[in-house]
Amino acid sequence: MAINSSKKITELDFDDIRSNLQSYLESQERFKDFDFNGSGLSILLDLLSYNTHYSAFYTNMAATEMFLDSAVKRESVISHAKQIGYTPHSRRAAEARIQISFASSEADVIIIPKYTRFTASVNDVDYTFYNTQPVTIDSSGTAPYVSDAFSVYEGSLSTVSFTFNSADPDARYIIPSQTVDTTHLKVNVIESLYDNTGSNDVWTMVNDITDLDASSQVYFLNENTLGFYEISFGDNILGKKPSDGNVIIIQYLQTSGPNANGIGRLDSATNRVFSTDLDGTVSVVSSSVGGALKETTESIRTNSPLFYQTQNRAVTKNDYMSLTLSEYGDSDDVVVFGGEDYDPPQYGKVFVCIKPSSGGVLTEDEKQDVIRDIYASKSVVGVIPEIIDPEYTYLLFNSTFDYDETLTTKSILQLRAEILTYLSLYASTALSKFGKNLYVNKLEELCRNLDPSLLYVDVDVKLQKRITPVLNKVQNYTIKYYNTILNTAHDAEDGINGPPAVQSTNFAYKKPDGTIFLAAIDSDMNGKLRIYEEVNGIRNTIFSNMGSIDFTNGIVTINNFSPLSSTRDGTIRFNVTPREDVVKSAVNNVITFDPTVTNSINVMYKQTSSTSESGY
Repeated sequence: MAINSSKKITELDFDDIRSNLQSYLESQERFKDFDFNGSGLSILLDLLSYNTHYSAFYTNMAATEMFLDSAVKRESVISHAKQIGYTPHSRRAAEARIQISFASSEADVIIIPKYTRFTASVNDVDYTFYNTQPVTIDSSGTAPYVSDAFSVYEGSLSTVSFTFNSADPDARYIIPSQTVDTTHLKVNVIESLYDNTGSNDVWTMVNDITDLDASSQVYFLNENTLGFYEISFGDNILGKKPSDGNVIIIQYLQTSGPNANGIGRLDSATNRVFSTDLDGTVSVVSSSVGGALKETTESIRTNSPLFYQTQNRAVTKNDYMSLTLSEYGDSDDVVVFGGEDYDPPQYGKVFVCIKPSSGGVLTEDEKQDVIRDIYASKSVVGVIPEIIDPEYTYLLFNSTFDYDETLTTKSILQLRAEILTYLSLYASTALSKFGKNLYVNKLEELCRNLDPSLLYVDVDVKLQKRITPVLNKVQNYTIKYYNTILNTAHDAEDGINGPPAVQSTNFAYKKPDGTIFLAAIDSDMNGKLRIYEEVNGIRNTIFSNMGSIDFTNGIVTINNFSPLSSTRDGTIRFNVTPREDVVKSAVNNVITFDPTVTNSINVMYKQTSSTSESGY
């Protein structure tokens, strides 16, 4: 049978559908003299077109939701992830490490019960933390009696209970909170409302069904289509099934997630951040970190196939990356490499570098928690996982621009603000990940595209590295920029005494005669470092031969350095200019931007027809 060429079925837009239907009818002998736009047939055409358009749209939408890669609705993505054994992570409670001391005790042992309440107030917002394990303090000696450091988690405790009924096919055991942290669930099953037998038996969440039998007291956790987490139980084959009439008690922690990060940073002997009803003083060992929001739909789409590939084991680099991203909620980015690629090589190890969403690096306690809870039971025997800190290279921008005022109604200040905002946005989104390089020429092109009136935008970049020195102790320091360094001392107009290739922030230092002075480090034209004192705008050398610059390999070496102070965050910062227009990132190095640094972005209007510059 021949195909009628007038039947076009490739277009799905309403206007195209209507046009195709009209063309088809006009081609029929019976309707050739009809005015389709001016008669009642127009309404029928609209009706048929709407019906076809709706059907095509919903068919296309249903087909789209059938696949993980193309699904749009969160419930569809969750359903696909569930099929491959992936459970999206919930919110994560911020964790702080604290100590508590008592001035006296009437007993030889002080016990801080689990779920003791600790409170903190930040910007008039109250936060509550709980310890999830009891803490024991030996008080048989001399006061004060100080506990070991222990963890407390932010949130509020809640409990919900259900009666198990196997005859009810619609029974669901749903945790009624969108802010629950599922890593702190406690599930108990007791005999009945009148018999609490089993109250001390804690049921655990299933991580590996290969370890299950008919008596395993476990539960399964999933996110349902409404975004709530619900638990289910075994069938007396894979996991124990509760009996009819048993009462299921779920205790859970509702948390504010990342809002509670950073609590405790200002803790001091004269200003304690945490308080408690106990007759003791709470001090902060490490401020709260790790608070995170519920996993996003895009994160589920990315992580669930990777998690499936790991098969609940850590063998390859991708396994470690997938496990970290899926099970550690505060991870923003992860890079993994074998010990053979380390400098110097350390065979038998795998190095995991985690960039957290909150803060710059993980605390030692967080590292040990990740190794113990995520890697220990999944890694290969004989391979030791080790978490290392990411290195950060901070960008400083100095930009100039000119524009044609006849092509825009915007002022110089408005254009300057647009360029400044875009530079900050670009550095924090297009960069700030492992393996992301900065292409300066591309960035300049993107800035020029912000407005058709911009004639040019020139972006000069400086790289900043930070060291955390041990104060008042002589040490050597090696700073790696992973990029060639420009010797700017040769760029002066007269050919001599140009700006130094390395410039540090200020710090306190001691002169040979014991006098304390405000010092800084810079370099001469040969790349030799010195410590100088600036008096009336003149830099006077106090210590020479303090180190050198390897311009080719991008390494600054500082010798016999013993500062007495640093900046407020405990660092001393060193700025250099890269020689190339491509700033490369090393394997565990992140090129990023710190908006808290004063003058980290400078944007100036500079007319191309004049050598004068505007201060705007």
